[in-house]
Amino acid sequence: SVGVDADAAMNTMLLGDALCVVAAAFYATYDLRLFSYGKKVPPLPLIRTKIAVQAFLSCILLAVLGENGGLSEAITYVQSLVLSLS
Repeated sequence: SVGVDADAAMNTMLLGDALCVVAAAFYATYDLRLFSYGKKVPPLPLIRTKIAVQAFLSCILLAVLGENGGLSEAITYVQSLVLSLS
């Protein structure tokens, strides 16, 4: 039982490390592309487009993979957040 738990912990740790490496590679690619576009596009339109695309992709991900209501739960949360700030 202890050996199985140690193996599971090691596998989980290796998976986490591998996912960190993959995330770093994606971020580096993103950063380089953003730097490239930053030379060609004025900052404000670039920032607006970046935020809009990221929000759109996040909504799709929530709709597809979200648990406990997914997208509708996120919309309810944002609405309550906006109401509490106003």
